[in-house]
Amino acid sequence: MYVDRASTPSASSPLQAWTQTNSYYHSASYWKSSDLLRVGDQAWESPTFVARSFVQIGVPSQVYGSQILSSQLNFTEEWSPDCTATGVQLYQSGAISSASTWDNAPALAGQVGATATVAHGYNSSCPAAGVGFDISSAMTSAANGKWPNITFGLRASDESDPNGWKEFANTISVSTTYDHAPAPRPP
Repeated sequence: MYVDRASTPSASSPLQAWTQTNSYYHSASYWKSSDLLRVGDQAWESPTFVARSFVQIGVPSQVYGSQILSSQLNFTEEWSPDCTATGVQLYQSGAISSASTWDNAPALAGQVGATATVAHGYNSSCPAAGVGFDISSAMTSAANGKWPNITFGLRASDESDPNGWKEFANTISVSTTYDHAPAPRPP
C-alpha cells in the first residue's frame, strides 16, 4: 500500500490526568498536583525517597481502526542534578486515580520504546528541554482496541543513583500520525 505522507492526518491526545508516587510519603496522593513530575532517587535532602510519575492521555477517536504510522509522547525535563545524562524509561502502566500512591501504585507493564539518556535543566550548559518517547506500538494497540485512554509510567533507569533524579513539567504533548485504508470501491 502506498501512503502519501504529505496528506496523512495527525492527531493530538489530551492529557487527562497525572500523578506521582513517593516511597517516603508512601500513602500520599499527588493526583493532578501542580508540582513537577518527579522520577528517581531524591537523595539530595531529607527526607530521601524514590519517585515515579504517571500520565494518562486520551486516545483520539479518529485513530480508531487506523494504521498508526508514528506516535510520540513528549515531556519537558525542567531539572536534573547536573549535566551528566542518565536514563529514564517509559512504561505502559495500569490506570491511575486519586487513590494512586506508592503503596497502591499502578503496575508497570512492558517498557515502551528506548530509554532516553538525558540531562536537562541544571544550568545554561544543559537547559530545560524536551524528551520524547516513541509510543507507536502502544497507540496501535489503543487504536485497534478503541481504548478511550492509555496510561504510561515514567521512572529512572537506576532508582538507586541520585544523579538519575529528574523533574518534568506536568504538561505533555502527543502527536500521532495515522492512515485509514481507503474505502472499498463499489462493484
